[in-house]
Amino acid sequence: MSTKTTGTASKDHLALLRWGAEQCDDRFRSKDAFARHNGTAPLPVWSSNHARHRLSRTGNRRINAAIHIIALTQAHCHPDARALLARRKAGGDGGMEALRILKRRLSDVVYRAMLADRPLMGTATAV
Repeated sequence: MSTKTTGTASKDHLALLRWGAEQCDDRFRSKDAFARHNGTAPLPVWSSNHARHRLSRTGNRRINAAIHIIALTQAHCHPDARALLARRKAGGDGGMEALRILKRRLSDVVYRAMLADRPLMGTATAV
């Protein structure tokens, strides 16, 4: 997946970046901490001796909802996301498990975009 967030709803994406750039310095030490905060970090679940993961139901629901909308948009429009979903489904994952993986990858992309935009946000507020 590229660092570009093609297929995102611009309002949701900008809201995520603005909020994240303000919070990134003090709250999130890594992409994993950001994923845990927004609810896309995988939680292990064991059922009938089969280890799998599910999404956390905790975290910031507003950010999670924005990432969910971005994931659904990319699942319908973006070739890389469609290829990821098809590859995961062919590997035996269900549709929800494949979507969970896409959401986690998108969370990592948003985190990298927040880090890249942080210097720009600092200069914009100083003016």
